[in-house]
Amino acid sequence: MFAALGAGLAVLGHRTWPSFRRQTLPFKCFLVSCFSIFGLVTYAESALQRLEQEERLREGEIRKQARLELSRQGLVPTETAIAQWKEARMREMARTATSEETTSQQ
Repeated sequence: MFAALGAGLAVLGHRTWPSFRRQTLPFKCFLVSCFSIFGLVTYAESALQRLEQEERLREGEIRKQARLELSRQGLVPTETAIAQWKEARMREMARTATSEETTSQQ
């Protein structure tokens, strides 16, 4: 989108502004590429921010579940306890996935 905008502005400038018309083709291409790079960087930044937001939400849900389960067990949900709960949960999920894979192969 930004590349098209840059190219459109370059064409418009070439047709309407004599001093821009005198500029070299490499300089005009440089200006168009600046618009393109700005667009790419802007899009990448917004995609990264969306990804980080999803990660924060997912991590928050996991931590909430860990606090609830640890509290039910009578444990104080400290950072260490939550990390241990996560590791145990990952081992359990891996074991379940392995047993399901073995069952489906038979």
